[in-house]
Amino acid sequence: MSEKSKPPRRSFSDEFKQAAVDLVVKQNYSFKAAAEAVGIT
Repeated sequence: MSEKSKPPRRSFSDEFKQAAVDLVVKQNYSFKAAAEAVGIT
């Protein structure tokens, strides 16, 4: 796959990442449920 055909890479803020981690660590979400909750795959 050439570089031109790849979609642009998304970037996420540190706050977004911490919120996603907190769902798993503090609220006992599964990885899949946490990803769905924050809108990523």
